[in-house]
Amino acid sequence: MIMWLLVFQLWNSLAVPNDTRVILNGVWQSCRETEGGYAERIYEYRILGKYQWEFHMGPYHEFGLYRQPQPDDHQHDTPSNLLKPDYHIIPHVWNSNLIDNDWNVPTLKLTVSAHAAGGSLDDCETVIIRITKVE
Repeated sequence: MIMWLLVFQLWNSLAVPNDTRVILNGVWQSCRETEGGYAERIYEYRILGKYQWEFHMGPYHEFGLYRQPQPDDHQHDTPSNLLKPDYHIIPHVWNSNLIDNDWNVPTLKLTVSAHAAGGSLDDCETVIIRITKVE
């Protein structure tokens, strides 16, 4: 319960409804599925219907940002991942307040931030995500 209050407080402090530079701002949770793997979600960014890039959240604590759509069986350690070489955050190291990573992606004029916020279950990782346009 305390962890979710912390996530809610962080979520409220990250909310920037009037900032038009923010493309994506939210909380993602990757949990172990029945097959043993972890969930992954893909955010595809389009402008006027035209594909721009896609952002992969998960599985687990990995992330990927790609200029081209990726096949279903992709790996995040490929050269096409614009968040390489450090494309993940390190979970379960709670000696500090938050474990995070900020990536500047000049080719897409973006900043991607991922902040670990623990998990409500042992088999889950909760991450606060923000993607912002850089001018």
